[in-house]
Amino acid sequence: MRFALAVLLGRVIRFVGKFIGRSTTLPGRLALRLDPDFLRKMKFDGKVLAVTGSNGKTTTQNLIAHILRENGYSVINNTEGSNLSAGVATTLLEHCTLGGRVKSDFVVLEVDERFTPIVFSQIPLDIAAVPTNVASVLYNNTNGQVEIAALNTLGVLYVVENGDSVQSIADLAGKTVYSTGMGATPEYALNYILEKNGLTPGEDVTVEYLGEHSELAALLAAGEASIAVLPQPFVTSVLNQNPDVRIALDLTEEWDKVTEDGSKLTMGALVVRKEFAEQHPEELARFLEEYRASTEYVTDPANLDAAAELIGEQDIVTAE
Repeated sequence: MRFALAVLLGRVIRFVGKFIGRSTTLPGRLALRLDPDFLRKMKFDGKVLAVTGSNGKTTTQNLIAHILRENGYSVINNTEGSNLSAGVATTLLEHCTLGGRVKSDFVVLEVDERFTPIVFSQIPLDIAAVPTNVASVLYNNTNGQVEIAALNTLGVLYVVENGDSVQSIADLAGKTVYSTGMGATPEYALNYILEKNGLTPGEDVTVEYLGEHSELAALLAAGEASIAVLPQPFVTSVLNQNPDVRIALDLTEEWDKVTEDGSKLTMGALVVRKEFAEQHPEELARFLEEYRASTEYVTDPANLDAAAELIGEQDIVTAE
């Protein structure tokens, strides 16, 4: 009864919000308040994929949705970027029946990494794009019932500086570095590199963490922050806005300098439920092949203009 009421009132509020031109997560917040198990009780005709991480979530989930649509599948995704629990619930409310059934071949959800455990525990996900540290947590929490299908993000972290004082990791001693990704791969990678260079985070180097990459990028562009750790594409955005900012260090190169086992600085991975991979090997193989082809296409210099136009059409980022 509570679930039915949550669906009904949530859909009404969602309709009214769209009618008056206001996008809000109120429908999802109300549904979760009326029934805390709202997400768990939703029914899906197709497969559910999730994307999470400290950066690149919106780009990745839009690319996945585009790949699936181009192959003739019906897809629902939270294009508005409302990636907290209430935002996910609101997206599902917009597309579900009054009985709480989502009729689509695929649902692709962008999920804030802080809410990953909640969403993963309530929605039957088959494939998810997550930070590598989250992949490890999921593997341990499920007793090995998830496995990595692909590594999808390498070499995107840089130390950028509004100035010219940093030429090596050693030059960070005594300085304040701004970063994002606290509790995720950016923090772990930075701490590892600092420690391998004889620097103790919090003692030799002060690291101040902000919540959003866009917030930190804005500070750098405005000249209000001197040294920061940022991922692409925010680095390029800052360089275009402020000619005094430069790339001081490539953290992938710094990682390679201090590791002896050949390990790479991986930021993100595609994980899949082991049972799904065993029961649907052809579907998984087809998805991974299309995913690979898409990545190769947009990173090929010969396709940059066409790729930029396509990405702009999908509202991932502007073509400019």
